[in-house]
Amino acid sequence: RKVISKMLTVIITSYGNRPYLERCIDYWSRSTFSVVVADGSLSPWRGEISSNITYLHLPTPHGANPFSDYARRKLIAIENVKTEYVANCADDDFLAFNGLSRCVNYLESHPEIAATHGWGPWFLHDEFNLRWRFPDFSKKPNEQAISDTADSRMAQILDPFAGIIYGVFRTPVLRDAFELSANLTSELMIELSISLSTVIFGKFDSVPYFYQAREIMPASKSKHRRRVDRYMKETVNKEIIEDWLNALAAYLVKHSPDLSLEQARRQIESVLDDYSNQLNKIGRQNFINNIPGHLKHAIRFFIPRPILRARNATENPSNSYSEYPLLINSQPHNGDQQAFIEARDDFKLILDSINNF
Repeated sequence: RKVISKMLTVIITSYGNRPYLERCIDYWSRSTFSVVVADGSLSPWRGEISSNITYLHLPTPHGANPFSDYARRKLIAIENVKTEYVANCADDDFLAFNGLSRCVNYLESHPEIAATHGWGPWFLHDEFNLRWRFPDFSKKPNEQAISDTADSRMAQILDPFAGIIYGVFRTPVLRDAFELSANLTSELMIELSISLSTVIFGKFDSVPYFYQAREIMPASKSKHRRRVDRYMKETVNKEIIEDWLNALAAYLVKHSPDLSLEQARRQIESVLDDYSNQLNKIGRQNFINNIPGHLKHAIRFFIPRPILRARNATENPSNSYSEYPLLINSQPHNGDQQAFIEARDDFKLILDSINNF
């Protein structure tokens, strides 16, 4: 009988974020999974490291952009992966141990599935407060791309967009995905590329198990997170995007040999055009729906800071969830006693790790 923990490796990249690196090393030292940490910080980690963790100090070259160096570290990390399956994790997020095992079991029994993941909450945490935000399970779509043809799967993964970068993959799938996105200089473009290349390789399906807890960080206004349709149109990125489209088209032909290179390129451009139209539509709706919020934000500039601080104190009371909040009959568990117990146990481990730091 196969031992699940010996079948999966978790890859974590980090850069100059010592508290989060310390937290994730502490958390993963409690697991039996193999973990590869690719640290791009200038100085190496000096703390203790558990035997299940391989630490790679891969300092970002002098003058290089740490984000642009991200793909290089990922490719080096995945070359250290010897297991059949691999999961990608951010240094400020958590993947649930039981949830990972569930995903591996699902891939084992579904050879047509290239990657999978489960559901999970987001949390905000500072020195005083811990708040959890759970998905609206009545509205959240079941993320799938399970059509028999790659062009249909690409359309499915983009409508609505499913960012599956932090899922569990068959190792060759994620290795190919990292190689295809290696020259991209936008975080959102890399997530888009990984989603597309994965469903070109095979099907994607999500499972109804607690899988992940993601920390909500302050919104980044960096150029690395601008909208992908705008990034693709910028003159400075023209050559990068052209090379990426050609490589992705060749990858599509490799997995759909009945297509010509020209046909593959047209299929990819078609789904990207549809996705761009979707982004524009969502952008217009969000602007209209958020007009009251825009006005409220503008008014805040005229409120004296002492009054604003006092108001924030009443709007954001200190609170912390110390117990798993969902019931066994809630939609994610649907009465599955074992899934409920595993989710509660995983939640406790994650909560303990957060509270330690």
